[in-house]
Parts: sequence; structure tokens; C-alpha cells
Amino acid sequence: MNTPTHIALGFFALCRPDLKGEGQDQVAVPGLRDHLVVLAGSLAPDAILYVLYAYARLVQGLTDERIFRVEYFSDSWQSVLAIGNSAPLYAALLAAGVAAKLRPLWLFAAAALLHIATDLPLHHDDGHAHLWPFTMWKFESPVSYWDPAHFGNIAMPVEAALFTVLCVALFRRYQNIWARGGILLVLTAQLIGFAYWAFIFGG
Repeated sequence: MNTPTHIALGFFALCRPDLKGEGQDQVAVPGLRDHLVVLAGSLAPDAILYVLYAYARLVQGLTDERIFRVEYFSDSWQSVLAIGNSAPLYAALLAAGVAAKLRPLWLFAAAALLHIATDLPLHHDDGHAHLWPFTMWKFESPVSYWDPAHFGNIAMPVEAALFTVLCVALFRRYQNIWARGGILLVLTAQLIGFAYWAFIFGG
């Protein structure tokens, strides 16, 4: 799935507005802290890709075609991407966070694992080694979230619908005007993105 959908799903599943902390040692706005932690966890599996892409595009001057057709599939890139997409790594962090009662740690790990769980069935030949460091084996799903040759023409509008439903649910959940404005802004931008890629792949 696309990163914004992962973030929306993470917020929907793991966050609630105006959470009240227990005890005087809690931060002043634990709800805000939780949201930032879930945001970081939802971004974590994709974060390394953004860094690699920025370096290849801005420093090395490579084209998008070269990046996503060659560099992305190289052993060096896949080895690094496997770290950020490691289910065992995040599972260990989740267990440690629960055992130590460290809410930010287990929330971060849970958001990352949710990202991985929803990525796994939607990548055909561009998935990740989710069992690193034990193996570099990759699951090749028959469905791709973007490739029309592997049901991407169906998966993409389904994801767009899911993203819209999540944003509507979050809009109803949050009463803060800034939160609602941000949700509407992201929803509009992402739907434009979906329409653009649907036009590219459909044309």
C-alpha cells in the first residue's frame, strides 16, 4: 500500500484523541505523543526507501526509471530495505516494550508491524525480505497494489476507497479543527495521486 494509507490505518487502529495519562509522571499530552509515535512506526518500513531515493535522485542524479527498475532490485538496496521491513525486529521491539511497560516502544513496533502485515499481500515482485535477519526470502503475492499485470487495476481503487473510509472515520473521531483540516488536506492530495496513477497505468 501507499505510505499515507499505512499512516491512516495506524492512526485508526492504534490512536484515540485526548487520551488521559495515568500518574503524575505522564507527559502533558499523552495523546499527542501516541500519535507521533504511531506516525513514526507507520513510516518506519518506508523511511529507508525515501532516504535511498533522495540520495539516488539528488546526489547521484539517477532517473526514476533507473532507480525503480535497477537500483531498487540491487542486492545493496534490498539488504538495507530488509532492515526497515523486518518483522522479527519489530516483534522483538514489541515484546520488549510490553515487558518493560514502555508504551511508546510497543506502539511504534505495533504500527510498523501493521504496516508490514498490510504490505505483504500487496507486493508481487517488489516486496521485501520480511524475515530478515534469518533469511532474505521474499513472499511474491499474486496481487500488486499498483501493477495492472497483477490486479493493480483492482487493488488501486480498493485502496483508494479504504483510504477514504479511514479518513472519514478519523474526521468523525477528531473534533479539533486543525486535525480535521489536516485530514481533509491529506485526503485530497492522496486521491489526486490515486487518480494520476490510475490515468498513467490505465492510459
